[in-house]
Amino acid sequence: MITFSIGVFFWLSIFYLFLKNKFKFQPFADLGFLCIVVFFMCSINMTTMRECNTPGMAILYTILPWMLMFAPMLVALYYMPSWKAPFSNTIGYFFVSFKKENVNTLIQLLKDQTEDCKARILASPWILLNQFTSTDFDTVKTSTLKGGGITNVVHSEIPEATAVEAVVATAIYDAEPVSMSKNIYLDWLHVEDTEKMQKLKEIIQMKELIATWIWYMLIALITISTSYTLIMNQSCAKKIKKPVQSKK
Repeated sequence: MITFSIGVFFWLSIFYLFLKNKFKFQPFADLGFLCIVVFFMCSINMTTMRECNTPGMAILYTILPWMLMFAPMLVALYYMPSWKAPFSNTIGYFFVSFKKENVNTLIQLLKDQTEDCKARILASPWILLNQFTSTDFDTVKTSTLKGGGITNVVHSEIPEATAVEAVVATAIYDAEPVSMSKNIYLDWLHVEDTEKMQKLKEIIQMKELIATWIWYMLIALITISTSYTLIMNQSCAKKIKKPVQSKK
């Protein structure tokens, strides 16, 4: 049962994160994913206990671990995205670095006056790539591009700032606090190159997506094991029928 449950979650999580990345689902979509996972896990556990007279306990011991262990992890990753960094900057980077185009995108974004930095980045792209997160690109700030230069404007003038405008906002170091307002690495990049900056954002999102999936699998393994242990420790109320003895 436990192996089958892990296999089901493995494919469900990959399919969900693929759709979430492609269609840009909102965070509340995680709740729907959790409900689908709980439904499948309940079905598996009830099937395992079908010959016993306690299917309700199988449901209870399935729902409780997922709500008390997996659900808090979803909330934590939403409010504390920095938790992804240990996996994003290691395993996530390991996978995205296989594609040379990703490294070339980063190199092409470097400013001309940083030739010494280019050699270092080419040798170890993680030096710069791991300094950014997808949050940096989604921060809405009061800035825009005008005439090829960076100009401050009032926030009300830009009701919907684009992703690149958000990055540019962090590069000008305005007085208002932002997640990347102290990131000196933005000075190394041509942030006005919207096409390559969008590619950089996709690279960062991919390595963070891998980190998210690793978190999913780690907590799911613990949750499934807990659920399995609770169910297996329950006594089975199955009644054994005595064979009918034939009359001689």
